[in-house]
Amino acid sequence: EMIMGKNFDTFFEQVFNETLRFEGGIVNDKNDIGKLTYKGISKYFNPKWDGWEIIEPALVGYDLENKDHRTIINKKLSEDKNLEKRIMNFYYNAFWKGILDKIKYANLSSNLFDFSVNSGIGRSTRFLQKILGVKVDGDLGPATWGDIDAYVLKNSEMDLLIRLNLERCKFYLSRVELKPKQAAFLYGWLLRTITLHKKFYNGSYKILIGFINQMYGTYTMIYIKILKILKGIILIYII
Repeated sequence: EMIMGKNFDTFFEQVFNETLRFEGGIVNDKNDIGKLTYKGISKYFNPKWDGWEIIEPALVGYDLENKDHRTIINKKLSEDKNLEKRIMNFYYNAFWKGILDKIKYANLSSNLFDFSVNSGIGRSTRFLQKILGVKVDGDLGPATWGDIDAYVLKNSEMDLLIRLNLERCKFYLSRVELKPKQAAFLYGWLLRTITLHKKFYNGSYKILIGFINQMYGTYTMIYIKILKILKGIILIYII
């Protein structure tokens, strides 16, 4: 499906809302490299974001280790319409405008957006470029937009999306292998990947599972033998 021109603003809002469902409220997890984070925006990586001037005063007198305190803070922050606007503006300007909105394919751009929010746009672009078989430089610009068009014309958007989300799952698994303390996040990472793939591609996540079994079971050290959603639970067996 192709979404172009003025329709992209409306489409961004849809994509933004889908991704924000997976981004939590206020957290300061010692095992998360982002440290203090709100709605997926890390203060460590984005110290100059104007949303912090609203968030930080709201934290005074509260202990983020306390679940009840976090509930109170999140309720207070979620009611701030000015903060909500700043969150959307951040994601629109950092990931979408002039970058992902130049991709003609709705399913691909929406999944790339989520991958970029979760792991960085440079990383998601490098994975994409690797699949496209072009120079891997992390720059999602005119050259890569054209490479995407050429790939989809020769193959299909679904083929590209399956390969991208497969690489995304493998990345998360390798990340936990290197940093075992991040295993607590693995379920969430995989859940959002497969859930969004399923939502935007009406069941082709079954093709993703089959592709994993067929193509990557033989050639990789990490083999995802079963990867499916069953009552909201991802079952993973790694050999």
